[in-house]
Amino acid sequence: MFKILIVEDLIHEQDRYAENMPNFELLQAFNFKEASEHFHAHQNELAAIVLDGKLSRYEYGHALAASFREQGYRGPMLATSSDEDLRRRLMHYGCDHSVNKDDVPDYLRKLLA
Repeated sequence: MFKILIVEDLIHEQDRYAENMPNFELLQAFNFKEASEHFHAHQNELAAIVLDGKLSRYEYGHALAASFREQGYRGPMLATSSDEDLRRRLMHYGCDHSVNKDDVPDYLRKLLA
């Protein structure tokens, strides 16, 4: 089973991912601290990382994207912000796929097939 780190602050989005990806092991992170903890505990097992562009008023996903790349993560990272500018910023800082949140489950299934 593929292990996916989902970094998303909205509970309804996390729930939707979980509901639509039953064949993946999802590591859910709602903020930087949880994302970093999951990353450090499972870095070598992650098949992909899904990153939202803004996690709170002060936390932006591009900082995590850059940090994960600097720490050696070479797997796919998906930029999923509903804000196009934030998605571009995520891509600039290390994400390699720009995906609409609604399309993430199908996109991951195809990407990891």
